[in-house]
Amino acid sequence: MELTDQLIEYVNKSEDTYIDKPFKKFPDYQVLRHKDSGKWFGLIMPVEKIN
Repeated sequence: MELTDQLIEYVNKSEDTYIDKPFKKFPDYQVLRHKDSGKWFGLIMPVEKIN
């Protein structure tokens, strides 16, 4: 299991956080938010590897 999948699974199990997809232009971007305040504290996004 990839680290991204582990992080998403952990957030989904947590009662204090949730995942949001607020960017219509970037549907693959996921924001980690606090349930109480709605403030985001993390961003999951694809990044290309540069050689």
